[in-house]
Amino acid sequence: MKTKIIRELIIGYLVIIVIMTFITYFLIYPLAIDKGTAVATMFGWSAGLFAPLSAFILLNAWKEQNNFMVKRDLMIDTLEYLDEATRAIGQIYWLIYINETKNYFYPYNEKNIPLDLHKFIMDEHTIFVKNLGKFQKVALRILDNAESNEFIELYKILNKLHDEIIYALNMKNKKIEVDIQTYNDKFPYLYDYYHDLLEKKEKYEILAKDYLIAK
Repeated sequence: MKTKIIRELIIGYLVIIVIMTFITYFLIYPLAIDKGTAVATMFGWSAGLFAPLSAFILLNAWKEQNNFMVKRDLMIDTLEYLDEATRAIGQIYWLIYINETKNYFYPYNEKNIPLDLHKFIMDEHTIFVKNLGKFQKVALRILDNAESNEFIELYKILNKLHDEIIYALNMKNKKIEVDIQTYNDKFPYLYDYYHDLLEKKEKYEILAKDYLIAK
Protein backbone atom coordinates (compact mmCIF):
# COMPACT_ATOMS: atom_id res chain seq x y z
CA MET A 1 0.00 0.00 0.00
CA LYS A 2 2.80 2.45 0.91
CA THR A 3 4.65 1.68 -2.32
CA LYS A 4 1.47 2.32 -4.30
CA ILE A 5 0.92 5.69 -2.60
CA ILE A 6 4.51 6.80 -3.19
CA ARG A 7 4.29 5.73 -6.83
CA GLU A 8 1.06 7.65 -7.38
CA LEU A 9 2.45 10.77 -5.67
CA ILE A 10 5.61 10.69 -7.79
CA ILE A 11 3.67 10.14 -11.02
CA GLY A 12 1.23 12.91 -10.10
CA TYR A 13 4.02 15.37 -9.35
CA LEU A 14 5.91 14.51 -12.55
CA VAL A 15 2.75 15.01 -14.62
CA ILE A 16 2.21 18.43 -13.06
CA ILE A 17 5.84 19.41 -13.66
CA VAL A 18 5.66 18.34 -17.31
CA ILE A 19 2.44 20.26 -17.90
CA MET A 20 3.70 23.37 -16.10
CA THR A 21 7.04 23.20 -17.95
CA PHE A 22 5.17 23.07 -21.26
CA ILE A 23 3.00 26.06 -20.31
CA THR A 24 5.94 28.05 -18.99
CA TYR A 25 8.20 27.34 -21.94
CA PHE A 26 5.70 28.12 -24.68
CA LEU A 27 3.41 30.72 -23.07
CA ILE A 28 5.08 32.45 -20.16
CA TYR A 29 8.82 32.22 -20.75
CA PRO A 30 8.82 34.12 -24.09
CA LEU A 31 6.98 37.06 -22.44
CA ALA A 32 8.85 37.07 -19.14
CA ILE A 33 11.36 39.84 -18.45
CA ASP A 34 12.96 37.92 -15.60
CA LYS A 35 13.45 34.35 -16.78
CA GLY A 36 14.47 33.15 -13.32
CA THR A 37 11.26 34.48 -11.82
CA ALA A 38 9.29 32.68 -14.52
CA VAL A 39 10.95 29.38 -13.62
CA ALA A 40 10.44 29.99 -9.90
CA THR A 41 6.80 30.79 -10.56
CA MET A 42 6.42 27.53 -12.46
CA PHE A 43 7.64 25.55 -9.46
CA GLY A 44 5.40 27.57 -7.15
CA TRP A 45 2.34 26.84 -9.25
CA SER A 46 3.35 23.18 -9.49
CA ALA A 47 3.55 22.97 -5.71
CA GLY A 48 0.17 24.68 -5.42
CA LEU A 49 -1.40 22.15 -7.79
CA PHE A 50 0.35 19.20 -6.18
CA ALA A 51 -1.04 19.96 -2.71
CA PRO A 52 -4.71 19.17 -3.50
CA LEU A 53 -3.66 16.30 -5.78
CA SER A 54 -1.62 14.69 -3.02
CA ALA A 55 -4.50 15.18 -0.59
CA PHE A 56 -6.82 13.43 -3.05
CA ILE A 57 -4.39 10.52 -3.50
CA LEU A 58 -3.93 10.13 0.25
CA LEU A 59 -7.68 10.28 0.85
CA ASN A 60 -8.28 7.55 -1.73
CA ALA A 61 -5.50 5.47 -0.18
CA TRP A 62 -7.09 5.86 3.24
CA LYS A 63 -10.48 4.79 1.85
CA GLU A 64 -8.93 1.74 0.18
CA GLN A 65 -7.10 0.80 3.37
CA ASN A 66 -10.22 1.24 5.49
CA ASN A 67 -12.28 -0.80 3.01
CA PHE A 68 -9.66 -3.54 3.06
CA MET A 69 -9.64 -3.67 6.86
CA VAL A 70 -13.45 -3.86 7.04
CA LYS A 71 -13.58 -6.68 4.48
CA ARG A 72 -10.65 -8.46 6.14
CA ASP A 73 -12.40 -8.46 9.52
CA LEU A 74 -15.65 -9.67 7.96
CA MET A 75 -13.83 -12.44 6.10
CA ILE A 76 -12.18 -13.53 9.35
CA ASP A 77 -15.68 -13.72 10.84
CA THR A 78 -16.92 -15.89 7.96
CA LEU A 79 -14.00 -18.28 8.42
CA GLU A 80 -14.74 -18.56 12.14
CA TYR A 81 -18.43 -19.23 11.49
CA LEU A 82 -17.56 -21.73 8.77
CA ASP A 83 -15.09 -23.56 11.01
CA GLU A 84 -17.64 -23.85 13.80
CA ALA A 85 -20.44 -24.95 11.46
CA THR A 86 -18.15 -27.55 9.86
CA ARG A 87 -16.96 -28.75 13.24
CA ALA A 88 -20.52 -29.19 14.50
CA ILE A 89 -21.84 -31.01 11.42
CA GLY A 90 -18.61 -33.03 11.32
CA GLN A 91 -19.13 -34.09 14.91
CA ILE A 92 -22.63 -35.33 14.09
CA TYR A 93 -21.33 -37.11 10.97
CA TRP A 94 -18.64 -38.82 13.04
CA LEU A 95 -21.14 -40.01 15.62
CA ILE A 96 -23.64 -41.48 13.16
CA TYR A 97 -21.25 -42.69 10.46
CA ILE A 98 -17.74 -43.35 11.84
CA ASN A 99 -17.91 -43.96 15.58
CA GLU A 100 -19.20 -47.18 17.14
CA THR A 101 -22.46 -45.28 17.75
CA LYS A 102 -23.05 -45.79 14.01
CA ASN A 103 -24.69 -49.09 15.03
CA TYR A 104 -27.71 -47.11 16.19
CA PHE A 105 -28.16 -45.63 12.72
CA TYR A 106 -26.97 -48.06 10.05
CA PRO A 107 -28.28 -50.29 8.76
CA TYR A 108 -31.75 -49.16 9.81
CA ASN A 109 -32.84 -50.76 13.08
CA GLU A 110 -35.21 -50.26 15.98
CA LYS A 111 -32.52 -49.50 18.55
CA ASN A 112 -33.34 -46.45 20.65
CA ILE A 113 -30.77 -43.68 20.52
CA PRO A 114 -29.44 -43.06 24.07
CA LEU A 115 -30.76 -39.81 25.51
CA ASP A 116 -27.30 -38.36 26.13
CA LEU A 117 -26.26 -39.12 22.55
CA HIS A 118 -29.45 -37.63 21.16
CA LYS A 119 -29.06 -34.50 23.28
CA PHE A 120 -25.44 -34.07 22.20
CA ILE A 121 -26.40 -34.41 18.53
CA MET A 122 -29.21 -31.87 18.91
CA ASP A 123 -26.91 -29.42 20.70
CA GLU A 124 -24.36 -29.71 17.89
CA HIS A 125 -27.16 -29.29 15.36
CA THR A 126 -28.21 -26.02 17.03
CA ILE A 127 -24.62 -24.78 16.86
CA PHE A 128 -24.42 -25.75 13.18
CA VAL A 129 -27.63 -23.95 12.19
CA LYS A 130 -26.66 -20.82 14.13
CA ASN A 131 -23.20 -20.55 12.59
CA LEU A 132 -24.37 -21.49 9.10
CA GLY A 133 -26.81 -18.58 9.16
CA LYS A 134 -24.11 -16.16 10.31
CA PHE A 135 -21.69 -17.48 7.70
CA GLN A 136 -24.19 -16.91 4.90
CA LYS A 137 -25.17 -13.43 6.08
CA VAL A 138 -21.61 -12.12 6.40
CA ALA A 139 -20.19 -13.83 3.29
CA LEU A 140 -22.85 -12.30 1.06
CA ARG A 141 -21.86 -8.83 2.31
CA ILE A 142 -18.30 -9.02 1.05
CA LEU A 143 -18.16 -11.38 -1.94
CA ASP A 144 -18.71 -10.00 -5.43
CA ASN A 145 -20.47 -11.88 -8.21
CA ALA A 146 -17.25 -13.32 -9.64
CA GLU A 147 -16.37 -14.88 -6.29
CA SER A 148 -19.81 -15.92 -5.09
CA ASN A 149 -19.72 -19.28 -6.91
CA GLU A 150 -17.24 -20.64 -4.37
CA PHE A 151 -19.59 -19.59 -1.59
CA ILE A 152 -22.72 -20.92 -3.34
CA GLU A 153 -21.19 -24.36 -3.91
CA LEU A 154 -19.97 -24.54 -0.32
CA TYR A 155 -23.32 -23.39 1.05
CA LYS A 156 -25.15 -25.97 -1.06
CA ILE A 157 -23.08 -28.89 0.18
CA LEU A 158 -23.38 -27.72 3.80
CA ASN A 159 -27.15 -27.75 3.42
CA LYS A 160 -27.13 -31.05 1.53
CA LEU A 161 -25.15 -32.81 4.25
CA HIS A 162 -27.38 -31.24 6.87
CA ASP A 163 -30.56 -32.34 5.06
CA GLU A 164 -29.36 -35.93 4.76
CA ILE A 165 -28.39 -36.09 8.42
CA ILE A 166 -31.76 -34.66 9.45
CA TYR A 167 -33.45 -37.22 7.19
CA ALA A 168 -31.60 -40.02 9.00
CA LEU A 169 -32.46 -38.61 12.43
CA ASN A 170 -36.13 -38.13 11.52
CA MET A 171 -36.32 -41.68 10.22
CA LYS A 172 -34.78 -43.03 13.43
CA ASN A 173 -37.17 -40.94 15.54
CA LYS A 174 -40.03 -41.97 13.24
CA LYS A 175 -40.98 -38.37 12.58
CA ILE A 176 -41.45 -39.33 8.94
CA GLU A 177 -42.72 -42.52 7.35
CA VAL A 178 -40.07 -45.23 7.60
CA ASP A 179 -38.74 -46.44 4.26
CA ILE A 180 -35.98 -48.86 5.19
CA GLN A 181 -34.74 -49.51 1.66
CA THR A 182 -34.44 -45.81 0.81
CA TYR A 183 -32.83 -45.11 4.17
CA ASN A 184 -30.18 -47.79 3.76
CA ASP A 185 -29.50 -46.74 0.16
CA LYS A 186 -29.04 -43.06 1.02
CA PHE A 187 -27.06 -43.43 4.25
CA PRO A 188 -23.65 -44.36 2.70
CA TYR A 189 -23.69 -41.15 0.64
CA LEU A 190 -23.04 -39.18 3.83
CA TYR A 191 -19.39 -40.05 3.30
CA ASP A 192 -19.35 -38.41 -0.14
CA TYR A 193 -21.22 -35.32 1.04
CA TYR A 194 -18.90 -34.81 4.00
CA HIS A 195 -15.71 -35.08 1.95
CA ASP A 196 -17.18 -32.88 -0.77
CA LEU A 197 -17.79 -30.35 2.00
CA LEU A 198 -14.15 -30.49 3.08
CA GLU A 199 -13.00 -29.96 -0.51
CA LYS A 200 -15.25 -26.95 -1.08
CA LYS A 201 -14.33 -25.51 2.31
CA GLU A 202 -10.67 -25.62 1.29
CA LYS A 203 -11.46 -23.77 -1.95
CA TYR A 204 -13.31 -21.08 -0.01
CA GLU A 205 -10.38 -20.68 2.37
CA ILE A 206 -8.05 -20.17 -0.61
CA LEU A 207 -10.40 -17.46 -1.89
CA ALA A 208 -10.45 -15.87 1.57
CA LYS A 209 -6.68 -15.35 1.54
CA ASP A 210 -7.10 -12.50 -0.97
CA TYR A 211 -9.06 -10.63 1.69
CA LEU A 212 -6.53 -11.26 4.44
CA ILE A 213 -3.39 -9.94 2.75
CA ALA A 214 -3.06 -6.28 1.76
CA LYS A 215 -1.99 -5.73 -1.82
